[in-house]
Amino acid sequence: MAFTNTKSKEVHCKLLYFGATGAGKLTSLRSIYRLTSLSYSSNIIDSNDRQPRWFSFLPVSLTHINDFHIKLHLYSANWDRVPKDSHFALLQGVDGIVFVIDSRIEAMASNFEAISQLKSLLLSIDKNLYDIPIVLQYNKRDLSDIVDTVTLTRQFNIFNCPEFESVATRSEGTMEALKGLSRIILSKLSF
Repeated sequence: MAFTNTKSKEVHCKLLYFGATGAGKLTSLRSIYRLTSLSYSSNIIDSNDRQPRWFSFLPVSLTHINDFHIKLHLYSANWDRVPKDSHFALLQGVDGIVFVIDSRIEAMASNFEAISQLKSLLLSIDKNLYDIPIVLQYNKRDLSDIVDTVTLTRQFNIFNCPEFESVATRSEGTMEALKGLSRIILSKLSF
């Protein structure tokens, strides 16, 4: 649930980029960083480089609504490296999820494993995929060995949620996915 600070007139929303290893989660955050002005966002903060990196964070200033400043906190995690005792901290308070799907044929099994992992992780905090706004980002659409979007929709869009095609390495479609999720979250806020 979004955190509202009435004193500073800020609303903080936590968004999680989730998907299989190599699907393009961190590349999507880097794309968003490239597309946003430095006056509206700070650097991507990776966990300490001297230790194994297991999450990345990007704060983004979105807009003002009813005199409240909307701020997004974007997280991407390599769940295979996240210590189990840290799962709760990363998942707790998540307002929305961008599920990044690797469009390559060879990655379909990994995508299914990732969605299964997400379901399990959410159940560990007494949530399910239907409790949290989600959008699907079909990444790597520039490659030749990809699954068509009709099949991706049939296989992964069990939520009937918005879908976005992307090429995160070229910053194509990443902002559209973020904006799509932001619209859903903002429509549920009342302040």
